[in-house]
Amino acid sequence: MMTTHAKQRIWIVDDDPSVRQALARLLQSHGYTVETFSSGVDISPCPESNPVDCLLLDVYLPTENGVEIFDRMREAGFSSPVIFITAKSTGFLTAKARERADLLVKPFDSAAVLAAVAQAASAP
Repeated sequence: MMTTHAKQRIWIVDDDPSVRQALARLLQSHGYTVETFSSGVDISPCPESNPVDCLLLDVYLPTENGVEIFDRMREAGFSSPVIFITAKSTGFLTAKARERADLLVKPFDSAAVLAAVAQAASAP
């Protein structure tokens, strides 16, 4: 029997439309409510106005990297769990991301994504 996460909202920020679509489909098929964004510009860091249970955030984005977005949002009071996603398992930004939050390396294993999101979205 599939667990339902209908009340849990997940945001996905990745500049690659195929990654956004694949993650959204996977999470929606397990009952999550998902919103996708191509950059950090479009997301509101204010949790009161737009609550989210977990943010999947790409480390390497064209205009503002995921670490900068993470730091900016934390400074603005965003306290929801974040899981960084990246295709690069090494590098300066990947190391900085790993210091701040959990990290998943592309290509993703569906079970690993679901387990990480379930754990993060259920965190108090």
